[in-house]
Amino acid sequence: MKKTAIKFLLKSELFGLTWDIGHSNSANNIDEKFILENENKLYHFHIHDSLQKQDHMTLGTGEIDLKQRLGIAAKRNCRCVIETKTVAALKESVFWLARLSSP
Repeated sequence: MKKTAIKFLLKSELFGLTWDIGHSNSANNIDEKFILENENKLYHFHIHDSLQKQDHMTLGTGEIDLKQRLGIAAKRNCRCVIETKTVAALKESVFWLARLSSP
């Protein structure tokens, strides 16, 4: 798929990219190469785990290399939103993140 319009918009300092890593995984990471080629325009992440076509899973329960993705978000100083379907899954995801960042 051509990304002519997105490439045009990326020329503007007012336009940036959001990477929804769960949906990206469910779509076989079809846009990952493009996103990483334009990493300097990456400002926002939607974070949830994914397993094949199952989305909005608690962090750490799917197949995404979350540590790698979160490393990119940290390197770029991106804003991140955790997306889950339940309050319990959100709490578990927050605890998972806390354990990840603990020494």
